[in-house]
Amino acid sequence: MDASKFLDYLKERFPQRRNLKIVNLKNITSGWETEIESFDLEWLSDDGKVSHALIARIYPGKGAAQKAEKEYHVMKHLQDIKYPVPSVYLIETDEKVIGNPFMIMDRLDGGIFDDIANQSDETREVWGEVFCKLFVDLHRADWKSMVAEDEQRNFEDPLFITRTNLSHYRNILEETGALDFLPIVEWMEERKDTVPCETPSITHNDFHGFNMLLDEKKNVFVIDWGALRVTDARYDLAWTLLLYAAYGNMTLRNDVLRGYEAASGKPVDQIEFFEVYACLRRLYEISRSIKQGADELGMRPEAVQMMKDSVPHIINVRNRLKELSGIVISSVDVMIEELSQ
Repeated sequence: MDASKFLDYLKERFPQRRNLKIVNLKNITSGWETEIESFDLEWLSDDGKVSHALIARIYPGKGAAQKAEKEYHVMKHLQDIKYPVPSVYLIETDEKVIGNPFMIMDRLDGGIFDDIANQSDETREVWGEVFCKLFVDLHRADWKSMVAEDEQRNFEDPLFITRTNLSHYRNILEETGALDFLPIVEWMEERKDTVPCETPSITHNDFHGFNMLLDEKKNVFVIDWGALRVTDARYDLAWTLLLYAAYGNMTLRNDVLRGYEAASGKPVDQIEFFEVYACLRRLYEISRSIKQGADELGMRPEAVQMMKDSVPHIINVRNRLKELSGIVISSVDVMIEELSQ
């Protein structure tokens, strides 16, 4: 990032802040999709020097402006309904400013949730309850606030969500020629009548401990809202279960499921169906990203290499799919073999 150009932009946006400065600017990127620049913004007020800890979340690739705007407005809305997200202040879609669209939001310096939660068995239990309560609270939030009134009636059909999701993936697979993934869609189509959704939910779709940050008072905030949708909460939960099973082990997966059920006060029906969908989503996304490149999918250039370094994770997802459905995708086995060389 060009710090001087960025500072000029901020001076234009905050003309009332005297002697505005950027200090401690550094890149703290860790994920696949966006770059993160951390900095402190300092200025003089009538009461003396003010310092505000911030980050710039930078969106690369195709559709970056739309992604940035969506996430900004989503987080503003979540703030309004009192769901814990970092405060957001600016959205800029003009690529001329720093090269890509970006959003400015609070920086939280209390640590990453999973790092803190996994310090001991005792902390895992305590923070696991916090994790699951936040997950359930999201799924119980007013979903209608996220859907246009004329579209809300679609959700009166309890099979609308799953039918739409499967149709979406069938179309994508056919358009991209990834026909060896179709048996997964067909497996789910045969069973879709068993998974009606009575109440839709606001869903995060990448809910895990590395997308949760703490402030210095140990309050937890959820980040990375670019994939938010209104859908069946079980799709969201299944994705999280798959991540913990594939990057960790089945014990972690089972702990999250039990914690979620305890927080919600009821069992989760037919979760394995949704885990099959999560396997489809994960394996297809990785396969497509490696074939088409990160920029085409709105990811950072380094994302493909990160995927290549995650072969054990891919193998675990492949094995989970086989365990749940009996389905083996030949192109996935070929991909694993090529990435392992």
